[in-house]
Amino acid sequence: MWVLIRRAYFFFRPYFFLRGKYYLYECIPEETIYVDLNPRIRNLDCYIVSSNPEADNLAAQGFDFRPRVVNARKNLDKGAVALCIFVDRKIAHMTWIALTQPARSSCDRLSYSVFFHGGEACMGGVFTLPEYRRRGLMKYGCYRTLQWLRDKGVTKVRFAVSIRNIFAQRAFDHFPTYIYGRARFLQFLWLRFYKETINAQP
Repeated sequence: MWVLIRRAYFFFRPYFFLRGKYYLYECIPEETIYVDLNPRIRNLDCYIVSSNPEADNLAAQGFDFRPRVVNARKNLDKGAVALCIFVDRKIAHMTWIALTQPARSSCDRLSYSVFFHGGEACMGGVFTLPEYRRRGLMKYGCYRTLQWLRDKGVTKVRFAVSIRNIFAQRAFDHFPTYIYGRARFLQFLWLRFYKETINAQP
């Protein structure tokens, strides 16, 4: 009984309480050196999904990520784009991409500036399932995301990485990213606090 309560607590906690410290990154997709970063995992497939009808078509082929991802249908309806990496047709890694403010609000809670009308974009909601971590999926997912953004004509992409997430920081070190600031975020129920410091050193 207590095990179920504990699991429920940690599952629902991000919906009513969240806090963290973040590095604020930006990257110029056009400056990225596009090399083969395929992690050499067998039965790996990567798809970029921009709508629920596209996700329906993938699901019909056995690649269905929405049951494992909270609010996936709503995010897609608001315009967010999902980069999905599957291993043996099971979702292993995801990155949400936003090209508009409505899409951004569906998958990123932080308030750093993104000038969508100026050709910028942002990434958020990045995760790798525990059994697939430290196998190069984060780095490969970033590579495919930046490649897609470059082809879309995006001039700059911004995103936040938890200061505690050393492995994600190491993955992004493979690309022409730089930290332009730090941010602190606190949410309790509907109350939110956000503060950033521009040009802070990591």
